[in-house]
Amino acid sequence: MSGKLRLPSLNALRVFHAVVQHKSFRQAADELLVTPQAVGQQIKLLEDTLQVTLFERKGRSIELTEQAILLSHYVKAGFDEFSEGVRRVTKSNYRDRINLNASPYFATHYLLPRLSLFREILPGADLRLTTMVDLPDFGRDDIDMTVQWGYGNWPDYDVTLLVPDPKIICCTPAIKEKIKSPQDLTKFTLLDTVKSKRLWPDILRHLGVALTDGDRSVSFDDAATMRRATLQGIGVGLV
Repeated sequence: MSGKLRLPSLNALRVFHAVVQHKSFRQAADELLVTPQAVGQQIKLLEDTLQVTLFERKGRSIELTEQAILLSHYVKAGFDEFSEGVRRVTKSNYRDRINLNASPYFATHYLLPRLSLFREILPGADLRLTTMVDLPDFGRDDIDMTVQWGYGNWPDYDVTLLVPDPKIICCTPAIKEKIKSPQDLTKFTLLDTVKSKRLWPDILRHLGVALTDGDRSVSFDDAATMRRATLQGIGVGLV
């Protein structure tokens, strides 16, 4: 006895998907350019294959059964995946689309104010902008390029330096009064972002400050939160 699952025909699933969307055999038939009888035949074929009832008639309308509601989620996800696969395979037809990813801070403070200039330079481009703190998965996320903060040591990618990002050690006046030498920095909580955890060790090493295991630090997901923490006197930050 074979344990292989018998799958319904793709055409029957396509008809089912249309009926679920319209909640009507007739409207589904209009969309698919077939007769309502043909729609009914495909639904009957699907019900026979699955051995479940998918729709119940309530007067002149139809209602989805629990099995139909459950199946509809998976069928929709399947057709969405089909569409995405076809789009990616034929993405040469979408050469005017630019899928750009950037960190939230860079997108808000640098890209958004310059979008009008971008439109003037490339008026026909279809820009899709997404934000992400971490480096995206270019294959999975369908990204053409990303703008991220870092040291540039991403050997698997083509990397170009856009702008340098010099850092300034900042703190509140109250903390400043207690810092008389670089070594005093280690007496306070050192604030940084998750992606820049190398910065403080590199800076302290450059200043000739000995690093100890007891040095305190707090890391934030984004630079904006780290700046607010610095202004509130939580510690010494880099801006």
